[in-house]
Amino acid sequence: GEAVAAGVPIVASRIAGLGELLSHGRTALLHDEGSISGLRDCLTDILESPELASRLAVNARNELEPLLNMSAVATRYGAWYRQHGERLSP
Repeated sequence: GEAVAAGVPIVASRIAGLGELLSHGRTALLHDEGSISGLRDCLTDILESPELASRLAVNARNELEPLLNMSAVATRYGAWYRQHGERLSP
């Protein structure tokens, strides 16, 4: 969430969970986990293309900020617990 809040492009490895949140080329540049060359390529692409960096940052903010807003997260959790909470009670 820090990159989104700071308005900078996201570069991340493809690990469990991020694939559902980030879209390569749209909201972030993704590389294979542990791939130094993949990380290098992503960073080079961003450094060589300010337009790409700006587009990634804007898209990430527009698409991800609503998901990361703590008030919205709390509202979604509350709705989930209201819907499913009875099943969780002992």
